[in-house]
Amino acid sequence: MAVSVVNMIPNALSNETFQDSEPNLAVNPANPLEIAGTAFTVDPGGGSNAPIFVSTDGGQTWSLNLILPSVAGSFVGTFDITLRFAASGLLYLAFLRQPSTGLRLDVLRTGNFSTPSPAPTILVDADTSPGPDQPFIQVATQLGGNGAFHDHVYIGDNDRPGTSTRTSTVEFSNDAANATPPSPSGFVKQIVESRGTAFQDAPQVRPAIHPDGRPRRRLGDGREPVQCPLRARRAGRRRQGRRQGREERLGAVLRVHRAAADRRRRLDRGRSSQQLEPLHRLGRHEQRHVHDPRPPLAGPRRNLVGRPADPHERDECVSRDQLAWRRRPALSAGNGKRHFAALGDAPRANLERLRDDHRPRARDGAGVDARQELRPLRRRLRLRARAREGLLRDLLGEQHAGSGELPERRYLPALDSNRDFYVRDWTDNATSGDDGVEPSTHPYFFTTSDVWNRRSNAPGPFNANDQPTNENPRNGSGVHGRNWAFARIRRNATGVADTVNAKFLFSEFGTGSNFQVAGAATGTNVPFAASELVKTSPAHQWQLPATTSSHLCLAVETSTATDPIVAPSLLGHAPGWPTTDLMVLNDNNKAQRNMGVYPVSGSTPLEYFVIVHNAALLVRDVILDYGVAPQAREFLRELALAEVGGKARGTKLSGTLILNAMQPGENRWVRIRLPAVAKAQGPLPVVFFERHGTSRVNGFAVAPQPAEPSLAGGANALFHADVLRRAAALFGLEKADAAADAAEKRVREGRIDPAGYAKLLKGDLPLLEEVAKHSSFRRDVFAAAAAATTLGQVIGKAAAVTNSHSNLLQALDAGLTAGQKAHGDTADIVQTVSWMLAVLRRHKLTAALKAVEQPSKKFVSAYEHGRVGADGYPTYVRQVLPALEKLGSKGQSIKDALAAMKANLGDPRLLQGAHHRLVAAIDAEA
Repeated sequence: MAVSVVNMIPNALSNETFQDSEPNLAVNPANPLEIAGTAFTVDPGGGSNAPIFVSTDGGQTWSLNLILPSVAGSFVGTFDITLRFAASGLLYLAFLRQPSTGLRLDVLRTGNFSTPSPAPTILVDADTSPGPDQPFIQVATQLGGNGAFHDHVYIGDNDRPGTSTRTSTVEFSNDAANATPPSPSGFVKQIVESRGTAFQDAPQVRPAIHPDGRPRRRLGDGREPVQCPLRARRAGRRRQGRRQGREERLGAVLRVHRAAADRRRRLDRGRSSQQLEPLHRLGRHEQRHVHDPRPPLAGPRRNLVGRPADPHERDECVSRDQLAWRRRPALSAGNGKRHFAALGDAPRANLERLRDDHRPRARDGAGVDARQELRPLRRRLRLRARAREGLLRDLLGEQHAGSGELPERRYLPALDSNRDFYVRDWTDNATSGDDGVEPSTHPYFFTTSDVWNRRSNAPGPFNANDQPTNENPRNGSGVHGRNWAFARIRRNATGVADTVNAKFLFSEFGTGSNFQVAGAATGTNVPFAASELVKTSPAHQWQLPATTSSHLCLAVETSTATDPIVAPSLLGHAPGWPTTDLMVLNDNNKAQRNMGVYPVSGSTPLEYFVIVHNAALLVRDVILDYGVAPQAREFLRELALAEVGGKARGTKLSGTLILNAMQPGENRWVRIRLPAVAKAQGPLPVVFFERHGTSRVNGFAVAPQPAEPSLAGGANALFHADVLRRAAALFGLEKADAAADAAEKRVREGRIDPAGYAKLLKGDLPLLEEVAKHSSFRRDVFAAAAAATTLGQVIGKAAAVTNSHSNLLQALDAGLTAGQKAHGDTADIVQTVSWMLAVLRRHKLTAALKAVEQPSKKFVSAYEHGRVGADGYPTYVRQVLPALEKLGSKGQSIKDALAAMKANLGDPRLLQGAHHRLVAAIDAEA
């Protein structure tokens, strides 16, 4: 792409050689056309306020906004200025200013960065001696849980005199958006240096906030002791050994790992007095980068990069030295299995490319032409905390006028906006929606996304909030199970024609279930003319089998030759796994809709069931953060959650539900009980987030929609038909198919009349009771028989029958799904293969691993790219089965599972179930 260089400095000041130093830049994630910059610039008119630079057109033109308190006529009245936008568009600034007795720290907040009125709010005004030096600000907006939409602000500085020469400090607020003066407005000061020596810390304390919410710090340290990574510790009171409070997502109390008391390895033993750039992570592992400027006679200079040895143990890191030395190192973590250490050294950009095991690749240590090395990946590399693709200037390398020096930074080009296609994760209303920023800035990325299903080949209307109208899919053979998927695809600039490929996928409703292909694996092509910004994809036809539940999650992946998805695909995976990177939030080429909206009417309490699948390759407690959405709390004043057949319970309107010790690939269900909401306005979502550690990796919502009785009854009648068709396909119930057809015929334009509804229920109740007997799973843990009895008692009672019918259908559907999955699931094929490799590796079964590893990786890659599906699974199993049979001597359960695999080579679903049992047996007995 072409790179334009824009002079931000007014012409009248362009001959200066001092004031415009230490520039900093911030892009508004809520509107990437809005950019703010700072330097040591003074008011050209000699006034008492210093300016910031503002642009509202993506950096093409700039103006000054005089909002920083300063001193009239001062040569340098403000300095060390850094700034960041929150997800809401609020701008926060931290800087030093005059007049002062020492170094005076101010922290400002403004909601309108481009004009001086209203004046910014001064949150912190601390004038101490000698005072803090080099403030560096970072901001993150909390997206969920208690404290949703709170702005967490972290300012690293060198606060002198400190405590016993310990001066490296972080000042923070966990709700800066609502903080009110006077200073310090709720900001808390925390010394993060744990060591006391003869000299103070060096000035630079550089915070960076990990995507999982944990802040990191880099300390400038001119002494010999080790340079330590920082850890965020969740704040909370403890009573009787249980934490009563929890800081959501973002750590508030920080401490330094002590090498003498901590088993974790030291990151660096060398001196590090030069400025260190903050950690930025966008790939699969954390990356830490440290510069060691020790003189050559003391040994080779080192740029050390560390990452956790295990992606599930994020605080443990390893280090590697002997990387080629470069000045002013910076770091970016790539996506997928690509890791990069970018080392600035004019005049060429130098790049170190590291393998996933963190050993150097063939070209390690050599200066390379970054454009050639990264041309296929240039869209995915980020060297700074990024806010938007296509906005290239982060004015880090100072360049004084007339110096003839080039900045030491080199930035790789991002994708042009006219080739950066995306699907919205969210739309709030006609004027507020996702504009493609990565990661997405909205907590509910699965409820109003621009991917949806219809039961006809027309995309349907968009509502008043510019949101598509989704219809639950239908199951069955032929026309009964025919559905059409749509996606609205966007870009932010015109100018070139291109063709976008859209691939659609579906998974079970809930969290953790792996995605399968919806329709043709090749997807649907969407041609864009050079003048088109937004386009809805053509209808993508797909068939939902009769044996599958119609309660599903739908996803889309879009790609072009220059704008591919971030690997891996969702196909065969669930968002957040195999590692805890959010596949959907961090890639604007992916979107998912995972909210069940259910029309309801009447006075009967409601019951729903959702599936929870452990998509990880390890045994773990699956943690669900849940809460009634704010707009629904007026009507949903009660909530009861229960693990079906288990002990986990939740009775508050928000909290955490923990499903203990779930095996890889295991499924469990959660029952959701809600009060009747006939007179409420809806939909009324109850939102769930799957959390691993502090990372929210997936989410879904259950939303009752109050409706007229005829509409709620009509929705029930169609779901009634889906359940009967499913039972007919699974159990050979001849009457069920005919009854399903009759139920559909009673529905006209989504409605059913009261007399027809009562007749339908009276005639089909015995059939529903028979389905309940067939679907009874583990002694009817879903209580379908009891729900059928209740429905029989209220037929003819308009106030109670609609919700009672819905409750029975929900229980039957969950029971049918549980019974099927107990024997196997083709959606879990890739996870089972990956788990097998992990188990063989963990138990050091070297011979078996060597024999199956390459065929397994080849099969998984082909599956993820759509070159092979479930029909190719038996061929792969036949290839690896001889090596696995050699493990039969290790236990009877292994022998039994191997026998089941050989017996089911003709049925991919049953074969997957036997394969899963084999891996579990190897893990238990090896």
